[in-house]
Amino acid sequence: MSSHLDVLVVGAGIAGLATATALHREGMSVDVIERSPERRAMGAGLFLPGNSVRALTALGLGDHLTALGAPVPGQRLMDHRGRVLADIGMAELWRGTAGCVGITRGDLHAALRDIVPVPVRHGVTLGSLKQSDDGVHVEFSDGGSGQYDVVVGADGIR
Repeated sequence: MSSHLDVLVVGAGIAGLATATALHREGMSVDVIERSPERRAMGAGLFLPGNSVRALTALGLGDHLTALGAPVPGQRLMDHRGRVLADIGMAELWRGTAGCVGITRGDLHAALRDIVPVPVRHGVTLGSLKQSDDGVHVEFSDGGSGQYDVVVGADGIR
């Protein structure tokens, strides 16, 4: 059962875009702001355990993960001298959930940008937030403002 809420997502990285997509699919009105003036993804690679793959597949990224990612069938843990401490079979560990995948941060971010159902306002930050019984009043750095029921901080700053 969905309930209508007006939500502001602050940050258009992986967490922000995934959150915006999931909330929109639940019938919420979602706005996304991003301080970076352009679309970009930073970082190298990500290891996605089975629960992450299952969640991203539910958002509609299953085909992207298959096409752009690499299956991770196992992990080897070693000590500082290079001695094997454990070999872990990922298929057995995540049985019934999903397989593990390695993917670049840029590829995952681009895939999320392709499916996010709401526009992202780039080059915009929060000027101020004021919570009241009516929700949260937000002033934006571009002079605009908005009234929201929920503000999600997905900015990765701290």
